[in-house]
Amino acid sequence: MMIKPNDPTRAGSAPVPQTGNPAHLSLSEIQALCFKAARGAGHDWGHAEEAGWAAAWLAAAGLPGPALLLAWLRETDLAAPLPARDRWTTSGRRQCPLRTGVALADHAALPEGPGVTPLVLENLAHPAIILPFVARAAHRIGSRLLVRCGAGMIDPCSGRLSRTPSDSACLGTAPIDLIILREDGITTNPPTPAPHYGVISLLHWQALDALALRITVPPSAQSRTGAGAEGGDND
Repeated sequence: MMIKPNDPTRAGSAPVPQTGNPAHLSLSEIQALCFKAARGAGHDWGHAEEAGWAAAWLAAAGLPGPALLLAWLRETDLAAPLPARDRWTTSGRRQCPLRTGVALADHAALPEGPGVTPLVLENLAHPAIILPFVARAAHRIGSRLLVRCGAGMIDPCSGRLSRTPSDSACLGTAPIDLIILREDGITTNPPTPAPHYGVISLLHWQALDALALRITVPPSAQSRTGAGAEGGDND
């Protein structure tokens, strides 16, 4: 059965045909699309919600949130972290940035979180995805947290993040040892106001939508028959 573009079981409206320029989606649309794509890829409700939020956060910061999330969703062998003081490992496997990010925010004020000494996240894949959670952890402890990716240094709390050659290690997919530095008592400038939209290419939109459609049910004669109220509601 062919599904019409405006069918309510779809993740959203069909993308408008493009000729090379990316489309602009609201942050809420990006969050909803990426949440459903994460669910379609097999992630549980909690992690899917965090994934959608992270993609929208990255888009608001000027980074390619949907593309970064799609690359992570295509991975199948990423491990949860083993939190410990000063260094988080995964017993030799690549570390999942989403599960590590959630754990980092939860451990922010604990001994395993960012402390006086740098915290090393060992063999972290798709490192950019952890940036929203570093910002969340910084907010929870009231301290500035900086992220060192290779030769680059990123402040996730600064609002709009500029992409420079030194940040290429953080924006790539290859695993790296990411370092989080804590600076107590540092006053930062107010974050740059974030836009209410993000950009996404047609190919990434289609790929995310295909994942999202895995959790939808195509319409049928039975579903249409049972839709709506059984009686009138005019009094």
